[in-house]
Amino acid sequence: RRAHGRSPLPPHPERRHVLLATTATEPVGFACVLLDDEPACSPLLDNLHVKPAYKGHGLGARLLTASREWIACSAPGQPMHLWVMEGNERGERFYRAAGWEQDGRKLDTFQGAEVAELRYRKAL
Repeated sequence: RRAHGRSPLPPHPERRHVLLATTATEPVGFACVLLDDEPACSPLLDNLHVKPAYKGHGLGARLLTASREWIACSAPGQPMHLWVMEGNERGERFYRAAGWEQDGRKLDTFQGAEVAELRYRKAL
């Protein structure tokens, strides 16, 4: 997070949740949810990544569902949001297909370059 100009993970582990998807021999995906990273918005799906060889098999959807279930228990009644880099068409399609709606846009810096990010939100 720090290498990309973002603050480190919050100090209270009970305020974040990391899910790891593995095969018998290796990690193949993960998701990270933060309750307090952007309190004015709602709980944040900070990361959801699946190794390329495992995309298209429902693993990302299962990580997303498990993340939403944790938020529903940890922050009942709150929506959840995430940020996707503009132009990440696969990511945008994935979240729209899961019922997320774009409701914001911001300019940010990523690896020294200015990029546009789109905020998606979904009620739980």
